[in-house]
Amino acid sequence: MFTPRWKKEAKNLYKAGKKFLNYKRDLLKEDRISEIESRLKDLKDAQKGWGKESKEKTEEASRQLDNTCEQALPKNKKTVKFADDIEVIFVSLVVALGIRSYYIQPFRIPTGSMQPTLNGVICKPLDKKEWPNPIKRASELVLRGRGYVYKEAKEDLIVPAQYARYAKGGALPPEFVAQNRGGLYRLLQTFHTVSHIRFGNKIVNIHGLPASDLTQNSETGLARVINEHGIKKPNGSIIIPKGTVLYSGYADSGDLILADKVSYHFRKPKRGETFIFDTRGINTSGGSSSKSRLSDQQAATHYIKRCVGIPGDSLQIDSPNLLVNGTPAEEPYMVRVAEAKGEYAKAGGYQLALYSSGNAPLRRADQKLILADSKQKPWKAEYAAMGDNTANSLDSRYWGSLEEYNVVAPALFSLWPITTGHWGIIK
Repeated sequence: MFTPRWKKEAKNLYKAGKKFLNYKRDLLKEDRISEIESRLKDLKDAQKGWGKESKEKTEEASRQLDNTCEQALPKNKKTVKFADDIEVIFVSLVVALGIRSYYIQPFRIPTGSMQPTLNGVICKPLDKKEWPNPIKRASELVLRGRGYVYKEAKEDLIVPAQYARYAKGGALPPEFVAQNRGGLYRLLQTFHTVSHIRFGNKIVNIHGLPASDLTQNSETGLARVINEHGIKKPNGSIIIPKGTVLYSGYADSGDLILADKVSYHFRKPKRGETFIFDTRGINTSGGSSSKSRLSDQQAATHYIKRCVGIPGDSLQIDSPNLLVNGTPAEEPYMVRVAEAKGEYAKAGGYQLALYSSGNAPLRRADQKLILADSKQKPWKAEYAAMGDNTANSLDSRYWGSLEEYNVVAPALFSLWPITTGHWGIIK
């Protein structure tokens, strides 16, 4: 209680010195060990007295011990700030990847199959002269995810004959334009879309514009550009002259959503909820004889749709209704699709499969899609998925059921853009 402060500090330093010696003994040279032991003895002897002289000896012995310990391991470099920053970044990445893998994962909605519940990318042509000023464009990018896109031919571009012959019909084959074909583009595809046009002499990249809009959309597609500006060659190819505008306009970003990757560990998917599933084992060509008529993500690894059928259900389409076990669906979010009112009027309710070559399971009103339960298929219970905009959705009407192992997560939250009316909990 009455021990002077300098004695307490010396006592604590002596204990710290002993710990340092014990912990680092295998790394220290013999002469350093002897020196530290000597300094420890000096400090212990110095603090035996009580007067001013003893205090001064103790303080000097403390400094000597401290310096000796600091110099004992000269090869140990102090951590520099840059190294600290790298460590922080690395740990942050590990945590982020852990959250993404096991808890919450972001997904980008690429198409209009879930409109108006969720938006895919929406593209509109607009002459560059009519674009708003840079400040407004920046605010639109932040608030509604609208990016302005301008791309012109920097040189003469060759449209190979095998693609050019499709231009007159107004739609080009999907092989002509690849999307996020690899490398960094594929890594960042959740947040950014890049289309790669395979001209005969060069691959041209257009950022922010989906491949389907360049091949199938009559307003934004390349077929119009080819027909209006292309120069035909005897070998069947077409030349797009240098300076030709390939696209000028804007593209509103598809909704960025967060998926809840925890819930399905404790429960099964519910009929009526929006969910994400992978496409392993699913024939995403959908048996369609006219794939170009559907702008859905045929080559995607994940789809987002509404779960319209659970194991044991029997589904049938009596447009605009979806019949579940013989009666119209009663789930609120499926009822609003069937009623086709307000913002859902354009979607037109539930429709039979269109453009089918004959093997789609729901192409006629008398057909039923029956989903196996776990008794019929142990560990492979079946679900059905449809887009809210069935006129433009590649779903269970075309390729049938998906199995339990395909299910990934329920859609939880629409994170961005924030001014489209979709921000918030997904229903």
